[in-house]
Amino acid sequence: MNHQHPLTLSGSALLTAISNQADLSTLRHANLDGCGLTTFPTGVLKLVGLSTLSLFDNQLADIPSAISQLRGLHTLNLSQNLLAAVPESLGNLEALEMLDLGHNRLADLPASLGRLTHLAFLYLSNNQLSSLPPSLAALSSLRYLNLTDNRFSELPGWIGRLYSLIELRVYNNSLTILPEEIEALSNLVELHASQNQIAALPDSIGQLSSLVSSICKPTGWPRCLNLLGI
Repeated sequence: MNHQHPLTLSGSALLTAISNQADLSTLRHANLDGCGLTTFPTGVLKLVGLSTLSLFDNQLADIPSAISQLRGLHTLNLSQNLLAAVPESLGNLEALEMLDLGHNRLADLPASLGRLTHLAFLYLSNNQLSSLPPSLAALSSLRYLNLTDNRFSELPGWIGRLYSLIELRVYNNSLTILPEEIEALSNLVELHASQNQIAALPDSIGQLSSLVSSICKPTGWPRCLNLLGI
């Protein structure tokens, strides 16, 4: 293993290599999906050359603050674990372009995530979130935001400052209205907001000239409303 200098390792092979202190200085992609992990493998923190780290579908209840040592990460997948919190230090991973925290137990997010200005994809579905830190308004590169299956009763007005958004998913929450500021999302192509309690749409939604998909009306409404030309 010391002479193979792999770029990608996954599963038991990766855990064995870490345990044997193999030379993983060139490792760029680490996949530990579905490994039954109950604690974060601290040996991963030494893999400072990583671009991708995936820990999807484990039983992790805690992520160490020292994860901030992996400054080269572009993709971090922590979805489908048992996380009730993530460390403030995630905000130091300033090269991140994709962060998946979906299918956990998160009720709050650290304000430091607003420093992830290269972030393009943020997955927060299936948590216990009812609000977002205002600092996320600084995520000017964000193209995809998934807030589905949470506890939102409203969206913050500052969501209109996420000018790069192409797709916004907020279905299966408790929304009663969409903010007027949504009109500023001139690049938005897809908006998914079904399974809420939205009784009316703001007039400003007609300003979304790039929108080509449809928003499904609340339960009991007979059809989907095409937003083009409203």
